[in-house]
Amino acid sequence: VSTQSTGAHTNANTPMNVCRRLLSHRPPSASLSPLQLFGATRAPVLLRAPLTTRADTTSSAREPAAAASKTLTVGSLAHRATLPFYKRFVGAHNSSSCALFTANRLYNVIEERVSDGRWPAVFAASDDFHNWFMLCLVHVWLVIVRLRVDVGAGGQVLSDALFTLFWSDVERRLVALGVTNPLILAKNLNIYTKFYYGTVVALDTAAAESDAHLAEALWRNLLAGDDDVSPDSLHMLVHYVRRELYTLHNADSVELLDGRLSFGSLDVNDLRN
Repeated sequence: VSTQSTGAHTNANTPMNVCRRLLSHRPPSASLSPLQLFGATRAPVLLRAPLTTRADTTSSAREPAAAASKTLTVGSLAHRATLPFYKRFVGAHNSSSCALFTANRLYNVIEERVSDGRWPAVFAASDDFHNWFMLCLVHVWLVIVRLRVDVGAGGQVLSDALFTLFWSDVERRLVALGVTNPLILAKNLNIYTKFYYGTVVALDTAAAESDAHLAEALWRNLLAGDDDVSPDSLHMLVHYVRRELYTLHNADSVELLDGRLSFGSLDVNDLRN
């Protein structure tokens, strides 16, 4: 895993240099500046898990989040109202339980997208645990980046719940693959934790730079630095990530905090435009 957004490659035919030329025209979906995509007025804080704070912004930038926290909550109010009285009485509608319920809805959408059968047309990847992990990681990152904007309205607790669900799924899948020895399981989880942090820092840094930097971050991490990856695949991946960041940036906070999420088209013709 590399946390660097620039590499030692200087050859004109390295993936980053090829993509710098290929991506000279940014897709229309990335019309916002990189910092606007993060909902901050300064460089975005590196993603941590659990998410602790937003980037340190000016007081004027913090006011909208403070105002939102008075009107937005995690979980559907209508869903809470349908709970039996005894469940509401014992706290089944508190912020933690609602965050877990909402995070489940978000994670189900992520799982559906990651398991989409059209991914091989975007980039060649074997159907194994590691590729599932990296692709799922990218989508969890996309959602948590957006939740930073609503940190004061419940985005933080929802980010924590989504992070917990992701790692519970990682552990479950490893056990299903036969990794049942506690020591070996812990070792594998430690390895993938390093993959997680390294990839997230690389994506955070690259997304605030340029499409060429983002292309290299995706190549080094999601694509494991494979020299056989085509520039066309990198172009589509960069377009996809930029488009989803833009779409999520404009998503309604009420719907997102209620677990309503959708991703854009995976059609290669759309991604090549």
